[in-house]
Amino acid sequence: MSTTHSTFGLILSTILACFTFISSLIRIPIGPVPFTLQTVFVILAGLLLSPTYAALSQILNFLLMTVFIYGTSIFTIPTCGFLLGFIVIAWFLSLMKEYFLPIQLLLSEIILYLIGLCYLWYVTFHLTGTSLQFMKIMKIGFLPFILPDIMKIILTLIIYHRIKPIFLKMTSHR
Repeated sequence: MSTTHSTFGLILSTILACFTFISSLIRIPIGPVPFTLQTVFVILAGLLLSPTYAALSQILNFLLMTVFIYGTSIFTIPTCGFLLGFIVIAWFLSLMKEYFLPIQLLLSEIILYLIGLCYLWYVTFHLTGTSLQFMKIMKIGFLPFILPDIMKIILTLIIYHRIKPIFLKMTSHR
């Protein structure tokens, strides 16, 4: 890998990490899991970057969240599983971007919810000492987000198809 290629990947990873972080600050609280636009930038990272740089962008986002907002208590917040899931789905989307896009987006959402909801259950269990029932976890961490997530995916695809030609032009000139 050339130095120019790795520098470009690092810069784009950092930019997408910053956008993901900034979008986390704009939130609509609807329970323990707020509505944000973070997944827009996670998906863009997966579609625009190599698997390594896509994951790196979300690792950087996680570090920004740790340093500037939560500190070491990040592992006790109900949304930590979703933040860790962002790393996985950015990598997964990048790895699978050559395949049928709607299927990979659906699979990435399923993966994100599996990681996020399991962690949500784990944290609430250990913080409250009581085990929340499956439907309660679904009610606070999944059901309110179905329609907004579909809308975010559509928004992301629109953005992606608009910036993809610019991105391809930038990468072909290096």
